[in-house]
Amino acid sequence: KQKSYEAEWNEAHVFSVPDASAAPGELRVTVKDDDMVTGSDLVGEVVIGADVIGRLLACPPAGWEGEGLYEVRDKGKPVVGKDGSVCSLALKIKLLPYIPPAAPEPAPEPAAVEAPPPAEAA
Repeated sequence: KQKSYEAEWNEAHVFSVPDASAAPGELRVTVKDDDMVTGSDLVGEVVIGADVIGRLLACPPAGWEGEGLYEVRDKGKPVVGKDGSVCSLALKIKLLPYIPPAAPEPAPEPAAVEAPPPAEAA
C-alpha cells in the first residue's frame, strides 16, 4: 500500500547468546525504507530493553516462542506514515538451545628430525 508502512519481510535472524547468566544487552532492530530512487532511508527503530531480554533468557525453556507488536520510533517519537497509521513491527522470538561451536582440529605434531651421527676424528 503506497504512502504507508505496511511492508512484510518474513525474514529470520539468529543471534547467539552463549552465556545467559551474563548481563544481557538490549535488542535493537533498525527499520529502513529501501528504494531505487533515494536508496536506503532510516524509518526508525524498535528497542527491546535489556530487562525484557534478561527475563526471556532466564525463565523459558529452549523452544519457547513469543510474539509481540512493537512501535517503530524515531528520536523517541512514534513513526507515522503519510496515511496517518503508526508504523509497527511484529517480532517473533524463539529460544533455541545453545550449541557451542566445534573445537578446532589440533595442529599436527612436527615430525621428529634425527641428528646426524657425530663426525669421527681422523
